[in-house]
Amino acid sequence: MARGRSKQGGNRKRETRWREVLDAAAAEFAEHGFLGTSTGAIAKRLGLRQGRLYYYIPSKQRALELVCQLSTEEMVGGLMEIVARDGDPLEQLRRAIAFHMEWLGGRRDYCLTFLRERRHVAGPAGRLLADTARRYERLFEQIFRTGVARGRFRADCNPAQAAFGTLAIANAFGLRAQRRGAPLPPGTARWIADLVLDGLACGKARAKR
Repeated sequence: MARGRSKQGGNRKRETRWREVLDAAAAEFAEHGFLGTSTGAIAKRLGLRQGRLYYYIPSKQRALELVCQLSTEEMVGGLMEIVARDGDPLEQLRRAIAFHMEWLGGRRDYCLTFLRERRHVAGPAGRLLADTARRYERLFEQIFRTGVARGRFRADCNPAQAAFGTLAIANAFGLRAQRRGAPLPPGTARWIADLVLDGLACGKARAKR
């Protein structure tokens, strides 16, 4: 029993350290970009010798792939929970936008790395990243599609275009705040939701919200 607890404790310690490595890599990528980052800089941020860092990540390329993939996977997981709750599509959209903006503000380094540096992820890792990001966008599309079917969004609402536009607006706000080194203005998520809903909610739904 004691050996089992010791093994679990060791696994948790390795997992914690692995996340610390990715956090450091994300911070370096966010601050200096992929091209301006080195494994030596990541190791220095962690207080490790560079050779020790390779125990966790073999290269800065792999570090970028992991940071971007972890970011999108966690975002997909959070949004799936919102979409899985069968409720009013208008309220689902509000929660989805709020979740997205909270992620942009609370996971700044990961989001900034994904939004600005993912172009450097290619090959199989790039395709996996693109697939995961597409899953996230499709969850937004699902909210709009359900809203149209239930008469909560206008019949001429194009779910794919609506999802793309909503995320483009949200990401633009997030990037601007991150460039300025300032938090998102209070009420940003609500403002974006109101903007989208004023344009796409059908007349009766708009009057009730």
